[in-house]
Amino acid sequence: MWNTGVRALRRTSQYNINQRTMALSTCQIKGTDITWIDIYDPSDEDIETVSSRYSLNSYTLLDSLDPDHLPKYEEHNDTHFLIIRLLHDESQKLPTIQSLSSKIAVFFTDKFIITIHRCAQPMIQSIMDNLVNKGKIKSASGIAIHIVGDALRSFEEPAINFLPISILTNLHCF
Repeated sequence: MWNTGVRALRRTSQYNINQRTMALSTCQIKGTDITWIDIYDPSDEDIETVSSRYSLNSYTLLDSLDPDHLPKYEEHNDTHFLIIRLLHDESQKLPTIQSLSSKIAVFFTDKFIITIHRCAQPMIQSIMDNLVNKGKIKSASGIAIHIVGDALRSFEEPAINFLPISILTNLHCF
């Protein structure tokens, strides 16, 4: 079961005061001691709190907040860290990496998984609803593998649609 604490932050805009929300969700994975923390649009304070509680590497945290960062994998003090990008809906195509794709940072050990992202990620909710809540995944690494797989699949259809028909008709399965 997920617990969601939502805190509204105020930011002044050129028109009026807009509301911005950050969501911190936690989930205990059924039948395990593993906790999944999903952080959406975090503040520096949110990041510091999670960082100190789970002893996350400060440099990887900086990378996780950098909107331009490309995919990567590192391991620090038994904590796996990866950044994966997923393609946005094609209708949102613009000429920058941030507008073409979004980023999810993942920290995990055998005791926890932390996902951090700036914009809503339906993929996270889908993994939670269809796999974690139904007991089909019982490890942090399993969740991370599904996040990576779903992110990579987000590039498949646009890549196939980009290939000329002549290449597609000449592909042979081995």
